[in-house]
Amino acid sequence: MNNYSHRIALIIPTRNRPELLKRLLTSLYEQTTQADQIIIVDGSNAPIKEEISLFLKAGTDYTIIREYRFKML
Repeated sequence: MNNYSHRIALIIPTRNRPELLKRLLTSLYEQTTQADQIIIVDGSNAPIKEEISLFLKAGTDYTIIREYRFKML
């Protein structure tokens, strides 16, 4: 049996959809296994502090990357 320590990192691209981001983050917060790190690549210029407030409370490591040239495919 292996004794590997697994870490979960999520990369979430988003652009101008704060309600969907909040819904996704709420769903992730309610999972039984929490992510160790969340990276949000934000292509909008709107603040998203409210949407990540659950993760701030939970102590999840997070990074926000602002990319205004970001294109959704």
